[in-house]
Amino acid sequence: MKNVIKFKKLAIICLLSLYTGLCLSQNTQADSLIGFNTKEAIYHASFVKTEQEKDKFLKIAQRSFIDQKYSLNKNKSGPSELSLNSNLQGNNCANMDFENSTTNGWQIAGDYQITSGLAVDPFGGFPIVYPGGKHSLKLNNNNISNKSNFSSSASRVISVGKDNNFLNLHFALAVLNFPHTESAAAKFKIQILNSANEVLECPKFDCYYYTDQTGGHAVGTPSFQQTPDPVGINIGNEAFEVSYSPWQTVGIDLTPYTGQSVTVKISCDWCMFNYDWAYCYIDADCSSLNAPKYFSCGILPANLLGPPNMKNYYWIAPNGIDTVSRSISCNASILGVYTLYCTPNLTCEGSQLKYSYSTLPQINAGFVCDNIKGFAPLTVNFTNTSQISTSSGNTSSVWSYGNGTSQNTINYSNTTSATYTAAGTYTTMLLVSKNNCVDTAWQIIEVELPSMIKIPDVFTPNGDGTNDVFFLQTSTLKEINAQIYDRWGNEVFESKSVTGNIAWDGKNLKGNECAAGVYFYKINAMGADDKVYDQKGNICLFR
Repeated sequence: MKNVIKFKKLAIICLLSLYTGLCLSQNTQADSLIGFNTKEAIYHASFVKTEQEKDKFLKIAQRSFIDQKYSLNKNKSGPSELSLNSNLQGNNCANMDFENSTTNGWQIAGDYQITSGLAVDPFGGFPIVYPGGKHSLKLNNNNISNKSNFSSSASRVISVGKDNNFLNLHFALAVLNFPHTESAAAKFKIQILNSANEVLECPKFDCYYYTDQTGGHAVGTPSFQQTPDPVGINIGNEAFEVSYSPWQTVGIDLTPYTGQSVTVKISCDWCMFNYDWAYCYIDADCSSLNAPKYFSCGILPANLLGPPNMKNYYWIAPNGIDTVSRSISCNASILGVYTLYCTPNLTCEGSQLKYSYSTLPQINAGFVCDNIKGFAPLTVNFTNTSQISTSSGNTSSVWSYGNGTSQNTINYSNTTSATYTAAGTYTTMLLVSKNNCVDTAWQIIEVELPSMIKIPDVFTPNGDGTNDVFFLQTSTLKEINAQIYDRWGNEVFESKSVTGNIAWDGKNLKGNECAAGVYFYKINAMGADDKVYDQKGNICLFR
């Protein structure tokens, strides 16, 4: 009886424990979903076809929300090539633009790909490589099979100094156009982190596309373009249009952090539910806030063009007083230095960039030569005919003759010469420069071998494969006539050629083999260099 009572007590305790555990589990799950947008998740699930798929989507959405809320699975990332705390990059911005075809100097998390070649994005039709470069970086993808990384990022430590305090971040992106709210939309982000890996409030940049009651809205870019048909497929095999933004540039002012190490982090994430994809292409370069001077060399007026994607532009004339333009370009009408002040897209203190543009005289390089084709050794005289719209003072001319020799002259109105001793094709180039303006001219020089005839004095047409043919060695002939006679003066061979290829196999004109002995030849030829040949002599035939 006592054992029965003990068993009942034990059973009650177990049931109470189980009930308590279930309650705690339910409360814990409910707490973890605080902030989860159930209404939007249910709206998203309404696009799914079956109830089973809807239930699956809601579970995935809740799991994704919890993972993001508590930073779970944060170690799921691609290969890392540089620690966030590393300072290997220094001030030279090496491989900032991925031009060495690797991610050296960057830390990559999630799915990525180095892009190259002339291919275009399948949805947006824009180049997969930033124009002017050979490689860029693609973050994330539209892979809907066995997808495990829904967030991708590229981070770069920069020790900010005077030579690298301005960052140009070039990007393009494509987003599956599910009608997400602003909080759930897939996003492209640029963040700046301090040495403690804390995200700084300024500067930062977000770019995404979302939908509300009034329609679709673009953030971070003037507008998204959209495919005309639903060509994008999400994880639930639902088809939607794709919104895309071709390459654009965001200028980031890092001067407030001069003397500090900061981390620039670029990320591209799928939607909040890890269901609808997004990916981006990035490229970057860094430079100095006090940018070097730009030079415009040409006939006035000259169209001066400032850096793209700035908030505002302010051009000052060479007199330092007059404002001549408030747009990205300036129509320069006089020679001198034009000053441009402009403000970057992302700046914390409203600092302005300053650029100097010098309008300089136009240079038209040119020269003439007395021979462009001839026979070695060929001496060619060159006369510099370059034109400069102002005086020729302080003008430098550099000649490269293509034969391994060169010459540098101060006075551009001069005559020079070069000798080409070997046959071949040579490119002669003239580079004329004045005050940072440069122009080039070139000319192809063709040199041929001089004509030549070399006549053997013996041959053995016995069929052993060695010296069986009386063959003339010639070069650069335009006509040749050969006659061969036996010792009685009978002609046994005659041939004419315009190539110089003369060969006698030891047979007479009737095709019979000639007897061993001494034969007499007469050869008349004309070389391409107009050299005349009249050769006579003996040839010995042995068998």
